[in-house]
Amino acid sequence: MRTNVNTFLARAKEVHGDKYDYSKVDYQTTEKKVIIICKEHGEFLMRPRAHYADQRGCPNCDKTGKSGFHKSPWYEKTKRLYLIEFSGNGERFLKFGVTSNKVEERIIKGQILYQYKILFDEKFSDGEKAIEIEKKLKSKYLKIPYVPEMSFRGSSECLEFGIKEHLLKDLKRIMIKKTSG
Repeated sequence: MRTNVNTFLARAKEVHGDKYDYSKVDYQTTEKKVIIICKEHGEFLMRPRAHYADQRGCPNCDKTGKSGFHKSPWYEKTKRLYLIEFSGNGERFLKFGVTSNKVEERIIKGQILYQYKILFDEKFSDGEKAIEIEKKLKSKYLKIPYVPEMSFRGSSECLEFGIKEHLLKDLKRIMIKKTSG
């Protein structure tokens, strides 16, 4: 079933009750951010799916532990740092990221309609280390992003195919540091 504004509102209210005001929501997709109003802290932007499926709420309430979303347990889980090559629809590009699932499960959950090839998949027992490496890659490579024609969850972490070898070398160098230090 495709999510529409009514489905989103029903799911959001089921998860969050009357904590939030949804009067400014301009719903388009589960991944396009909408304006949600916290009755205590005001407006914030969030992806609809993150709001109901991940039970995320007001970022200011998160600091006080009121929203029901806390980073620590997620950060502490074992993580996989991955790099995938996608092709199809006349496109070819790369995507990197961190997941606590198997990479194949991440692709299925993200409803990605491209063909794929996993170029790099490394497991980290310390989830924060994987996230730290992902942040370094983002700061270096997201200056040259690729925007796929078919949007999907995580499509903001896509890169031009032409940097594949540079990125693989960086990942290899990072992994050598991981094993030696």
